[in-house]
Amino acid sequence: MVLPRLRGLLDFYAIREDDPALATAQFQALARRILVLYATLMLNAGALAYARYGTAPDWLILWPPLVLTVLCIARTGTWIRSANRVPDEREAFARLRAINVFTAVLGIAFSGWATVLIVGGDLTSDMHVLFFLTVTMMVCVQCLAHLRTAARLLVTIAAPLALYFLIFGEFMLQIMIFNYLIVLAGQLVVQNFAYRDFCHLVGLTKENGRLAHTDALTGLPNRRSFVAQLEEAVGRAAAGGERFCVGVIDLDGFKPVNDSLGHRAGDDVLREVARRLQGEGLGRAARFGGDEFGLIVEGDADLDALGRRICALPTSCARAWRRSAPRSALPAFPMRRAAPRR
Repeated sequence: MVLPRLRGLLDFYAIREDDPALATAQFQALARRILVLYATLMLNAGALAYARYGTAPDWLILWPPLVLTVLCIARTGTWIRSANRVPDEREAFARLRAINVFTAVLGIAFSGWATVLIVGGDLTSDMHVLFFLTVTMMVCVQCLAHLRTAARLLVTIAAPLALYFLIFGEFMLQIMIFNYLIVLAGQLVVQNFAYRDFCHLVGLTKENGRLAHTDALTGLPNRRSFVAQLEEAVGRAAAGGERFCVGVIDLDGFKPVNDSLGHRAGDDVLREVARRLQGEGLGRAARFGGDEFGLIVEGDADLDALGRRICALPTSCARAWRRSAPRSALPAFPMRRAAPRR
């Protein structure tokens, strides 16, 4: 009974690892905001230390903000180096988990430092510390709007401290804490709405990207996707000497099918051709449009045998393979050099 509840509690603060596209989008959004967060923490900590200088022990005023500032500067440098780079799936998840860890560490450190200052100060100083906590919390939650788990960690860290002073603090301090909790709750609600909108936007972007690279009729990659795959294949071949073949397929007699049986029958023919091209495992197939298909075959292949396999695909429509080379339906890249004559 206890373990399932504990697991559920941990999941409440865990990074979702079932959506790589969302993780990458979260990382890119946070990379633009995390620098503002660290700058706010350093400036507010410096302002609080300056205001309390002389009213608290020097070690309490100097060393905690100095250590926290050095830590923030180190993290800022890490984010600056990776701000303009799109991470892969594994790195994105790792960086998001690291944000959660540093959120917990910095949240506990700043809250603990502020608590010690409140305990040792007068009412005016305590209100200044609470103002520091309120403003800093608002900025942090706003900067972490795209990572709900980090915002939850911040609220979890701040709530016990606020409740303690709400119960045992002076009257004016209790009023300030009450206002602080209202702001905290409002920020959490707004952040939840912002996160849901962000996830919805990422989902729409992913779906639009899929539609932009997929032929709606057959489900095959479209011309744009084929060109992108072809450029990648050319790059790999140029860099590592890998060979590949490119083919273009069209269907002879396809127009009479449309004219005599209707466009619905023609669509069925195209879908069947696409299905059988994929089912044969010949290579990466794509539909250019109309009755034209493309094919990329990686590695060395018997081009004539491959062409015969394609022409032998059993279909209910006339078919042919458009040959772009005298002996082969699939010109290879890079071209083989002929042996020198002796």
